Amino acid sequence: MSVVKIILILGLIYVAMNEKVEKTRNMLLVVTGLLAFCMFSVEGFQILDPGTCTETAPTTGGSSVATDAAACGAVTALNDSTACEAVMTAADSSVGACTYTAGIARDVQNNDIDDLFPGCIEGKKIKDPIPPTGDICENIPASGAPAPSPEPEDDSWCPIM
Repeated sequence: MSVVKIILILGLIYVAMNEKVEKTRNMLLVVTGLLAFCMFSVEGFQILDPGTCTETAPTTGGSSVATDAAACGAVTALNDSTACEAVMTAADSSVGACTYTAGIARDVQNNDIDDLFPGCIEGKKIKDPIPPTGDICENIPASGAPAPSPEPEDDSWCPIM
């Protein structure tokens, strides 16, 4: 949460509470509540970047051990740190070999479309509007095809012409 957003909401509440007319005060409080809801709610579609499991030695200044790096890279259960932290070094089975970094939620970006819609590959696009059922991809028209000609304007409605 941004401090500026909090100060803005508190300022609007202060102004509303100092209003003498009850109807105006209530209206300001309702509008402030709606504004706060819009400002602090998470909007849009988000993607969770997967967590990572990397070898600890290179991050702590040590030299990388190929066996440890391969074992850390082989961990696929990345929803939490359990599987990653269970991997021990080849040299000492009591020392953890891996460091877990949790996944981060972020907004969708253009390069995520292939992951979200694997059926829309090269030469296809997402239909607009997206149908509620069935395939959401359609072929992109060939670029060499001529664009459809615009319809001629009908000036018959204009009395001057």
